[in-house]
Amino acid sequence: MGQTMPETRTRRFAAYPRPGANSYGTVEQLRCLVDAYNGMTALIAVWVLLLLLLVVTNSLPVALLGLCGLMIYAGFKNANLGAGMGWSASRTATVRLLFALAFVFTGPVPPLVLQTVAVGELKRYGIKPGFIGLSQADLDRKIGELKTAEALRALPTDS
Repeated sequence: MGQTMPETRTRRFAAYPRPGANSYGTVEQLRCLVDAYNGMTALIAVWVLLLLLLVVTNSLPVALLGLCGLMIYAGFKNANLGAGMGWSASRTATVRLLFALAFVFTGPVPPLVLQTVAVGELKRYGIKPGFIGLSQADLDRKIGELKTAEALRALPTDS
């Protein structure tokens, strides 16, 4: 006659969000990334203004002085990008050197490339830049989530 299969039960788990379980990065890294992203945007804008100044005044020494100032400013922003990405000091120094050389010859291309790198990392945090830039509300929300996750990680666990 017919045999019946034994009844099997599957375990079910609640799929509720656990704060801090899937957090990525730290508050300091996020702030460094945002600073680097905004710095690269400002760098591109100042480069365009410097180019316009060169065309209007036809003064090469002023343009070279401005370019040197931009490269120094960019070096600080690249350091922030390196800290936000979690790069080693040697990798950050290499990126800074290559950025300076490429910036002299290609203009705004290196800041655009590094800004794209920063955007890719910001997307891993769940922050998507808009047409005008980063949403302050999204940044504040994510910083709050990261602070909560860091506070939960700091709590003693029962083992």
